Amino acid sequence: MDTGTVVDRLIEVGFPEQRALETSKNELLAAQILQLLDELRREKLAAEADTSVSREEALLVYHVATKFRDDCKSFTSYIIPYVATGAVHSELQVNAAATFLKAFHSNCEIDRTAFEAASGIGVKVTPEEVEEAVEKAINKYREQIVERRYGFKVGILVGEVRRLLPWAETKPVRGEIDVQMFDLLGPKGEQDRTPPRRGESKPNDKETKGGSKEKSKPEVDGEAVGGGWSSDMAGEALSFHAVGENFRTEGYVLTPSTHRLLADHVAAVDGRVHTRFPPEPNGILHIGHAKAINFNFGYAAANRGVCYLRYDDTNPEKEEERFFRGIREMVEWLGYSPFRVTHASDYFPQLYDYAVELIRRGHAYVCHQKHDELKGHNPERRHGGIGRWLRVSGYSRICGTVRWRKATQPCG
Repeated sequence: MDTGTVVDRLIEVGFPEQRALETSKNELLAAQILQLLDELRREKLAAEADTSVSREEALLVYHVATKFRDDCKSFTSYIIPYVATGAVHSELQVNAAATFLKAFHSNCEIDRTAFEAASGIGVKVTPEEVEEAVEKAINKYREQIVERRYGFKVGILVGEVRRLLPWAETKPVRGEIDVQMFDLLGPKGEQDRTPPRRGESKPNDKETKGGSKEKSKPEVDGEAVGGGWSSDMAGEALSFHAVGENFRTEGYVLTPSTHRLLADHVAAVDGRVHTRFPPEPNGILHIGHAKAINFNFGYAAANRGVCYLRYDDTNPEKEEERFFRGIREMVEWLGYSPFRVTHASDYFPQLYDYAVELIRRGHAYVCHQKHDELKGHNPERRHGGIGRWLRVSGYSRICGTVRWRKATQPCG
């Protein structure tokens, strides 16, 4: 099916033109969406309902398609009948349904009652319930709201409402918060346009002997491991999956071995979060690196985990010893101690062996085309014995190390 036809069909069911154009560029996703739309119509026809698809239903189908890859088609088919009857009517429910289903392999039998409870099937949130929940959330934080006025983070209120009403959609909740905040504070004034002050003391700060404030650091096994985890830094990290629940990530490929392998992983890391800060040692760190350092070290520390300092030393022509030292010093200056210091080059021999094994199994090959030759073309795959590939490959083992050399002409 050509791109124009795909775009027309998506626009026909209510997709915004720009989203239809962007979706059509991903042929696999577009094909899956069209297939699910046909399935949705068949479900409606079987229920003797109107087979037309509304814009809201089309966008729900889009969210279903993006949550699962081809290896999970049975899961998408499990959700579509609920969309057809209106039992699943929000993106929030699609996300919850996807999270529940990804805990199973496609061959597993799914408990329908548990699925419906986990996905909020049959739950209707009324405007009156939203109004009441927002009122409770604002009353809980009233003092802070009055003090900070419109500088108070609305996300905190949304989170509190979501705790009270798990299936309340964000848009009406935000609208009700805006109304009640206005009722409480009135219109925005000059004080609301002033940037909030940063660096104020936190409740977990402790007094030093000199009377100054000293921030307490998170601990792992009783040892302080960094400068802390600020709610300002958290953002989407608050909804990160737990250790061993990688399968909940959008687009994750599930296999019959997934859950067994993840269980082995959890045991290997003792259930801890493991993160890394991977700078390239070819210059001095800048202000943007501070966020990455705080995020990776802070998130690990706040979740009983550890963080590696991993030098991405893959460009030796631009690397200098002073950059290695400077990066380590800056990480420690920000209050963090790496769990371990490693280098990308530490793994070159292992990666080389993996590449050889992939070639041996017929799952990889060496491409000899130059950069200009690659533009607009697919690399030509040439078959040959493992020995022939290794003779022309771009790496060679010398004295136990891996050294780069230019690939030679391909074998005939």
